[in-house]
Parts: sequence; structure tokens; C-alpha cells
Amino acid sequence: MSDVKIPKPKYVPFLMADLVMLLVAGAIVYLNNLPLNLWQTALCVLSAIVGCVFLIIPFVLEYRAALKMEETQALSSTVEKIQKLEEVARQITSATNYWQSVQNDAVKIVESTRNIQEQIAKQSREFIESITRANDVEKASLRVEVDKLEQMRKEYVEVIVRMLDQVYALYRAALGSGNQRIVEQITLFQINCRQIAERIGLVAFDGKRGDKFDNQRHINVDRKATETANSTISGVLAPGYTYQTKMLRQALVKVADGKQEQPQPTSTSSETPMTETPSSESKPQEPQSPEPSAPQQNP
Repeated sequence: MSDVKIPKPKYVPFLMADLVMLLVAGAIVYLNNLPLNLWQTALCVLSAIVGCVFLIIPFVLEYRAALKMEETQALSSTVEKIQKLEEVARQITSATNYWQSVQNDAVKIVESTRNIQEQIAKQSREFIESITRANDVEKASLRVEVDKLEQMRKEYVEVIVRMLDQVYALYRAALGSGNQRIVEQITLFQINCRQIAERIGLVAFDGKRGDKFDNQRHINVDRKATETANSTISGVLAPGYTYQTKMLRQALVKVADGKQEQPQPTSTSSETPMTETPSSESKPQEPQSPEPSAPQQNP
């Protein structure tokens, strides 16, 4: 269909007519004196317009012929497609019959699958219920065991804290006794006890005279002295404890009132043995805090 040639009009007659009209317009301009009057100008313009129309007509005719040819080809192609559609319709009819039989088989398969699914769902629910009951019983027993273990942990931590408090009280009594040998032995005993407690995460901390008072780590038991930003520790009554980096108890300390303290004479008073500065011969110096408690500055 694409090889059909489009008929073309003859261009010569139209070109000759266009040339004649242009010659008429030129003759009017040439034979008359300028400027031309109204009817001469109108006749000249009309001749030029007619010549342009003669020039355009063959192309318009050619375009119309091509348009009709395209319509004819489209109509022919449509007829061929309709013929093919008839063949496709026959194939669709046969395929529809085939799919109808397949659908019938599929309905039967779906029904059997639904029955199997209901049975599986029923068995699954029964299995989940049994597992849930067993899980609840196991969780309850495990919860009881965990509560027991937590209570035991609290109790043994409390027991160890009390033992360390007694060791610290023994250490303060040794400082008050003034016996250098006893102080050294009790100090070593306290360090060993604290190191053993640190193995389970229980760390003891106290402080030294002159250390800065920290509200997060210390409690002032001296109500006569007021804590300020520059308050310092003047004595320690009981150590504080952290368990696995969590604050268990703050240290009980005395806070200096901020005034310049006068030098105190050597004393063996057991009330505040850590706030005094005894001589190296008559009184043992206060031992440094155990080294393992240093990492617990920010519990």
C-alpha cells in the first residue's frame, strides 16, 4: 500500500495563468502615469492576488489527493485488521472454553485447600495454646527464681556493706588507739576487704581531709557548717558505696565552715581521728583511700 504513488496535478497551466495576471498588473503600472488612481490601483492588486491564487491551487490539490490516499490506505488497513480480529475472536472462544474447564478444576482445588487450611489453623491454635500455657508456667517459675536471686543479691550486698562498715569502724578505732603497728595491720586488712568487695562491683569511697565537698558523693552530718561551692571535707564518719557504677550510699562527712583553721595539737580522740594531723612518731597518718576506689569518681 505504501508503494502507491500520489497523483500530482499539472503545474504549467497554473504557472501560465499566474504569469499572465502578473503581466496584467505590470502593464497597468507601466502604461499609466504615476501616481495611479484608485481603480487602477485596485485592478493591479486584484491581478496580483489572482496570480497568487493560481500559484497556490496546484499545491492545495496535491495535498487533498495525498490526504484522500492516506484515508484510503487507513481504511484498507482497518479492513485487514478486522479480518484478523475475527480469527482472534475464534481463538479467544476456544481459549475461553479451555479456561472454563480450568476454572472448574481450580474451584475444586480451592475447596480442598480451604479444608486443609482450616485443619492446619485448628491444629496451630491448639499447638499455640499449649505452648503459651507452658511458656506462662515457665515464665512464672523463672520470675520467682529471678526475684529470689535479686533478693539474695540485695541481701549479700547489704551484708558486705555492713561488714565493710564494721571494718571501717575498726580502722577508726585503730587510729584512735595510737598504736602504729595496729593501724598498719587494720589498714591492710581494710584494703584487702575492699578489694575483695570490688570483685562483685561493690566499691567503697570516703575522702580525705581537704578534699572538695561533692553533693553527689557526700552528705554533711555537721548541721553547724553550711555547704558552699568551695566547701572542703574536715572529717569522714562513714564511707560511701557504689554497686556496679550505681550510687548505693553517700559518704557521711563533716564540712569545714570556711574559716582559717588553727593548728591543732596532737590528739588521740576517737571522735574525729581522720580530721587530726598527728606526728609521725606518736600518731599514724591517715592512710590514702584504696586505689581501686579511684575509678568511681562519677558513679
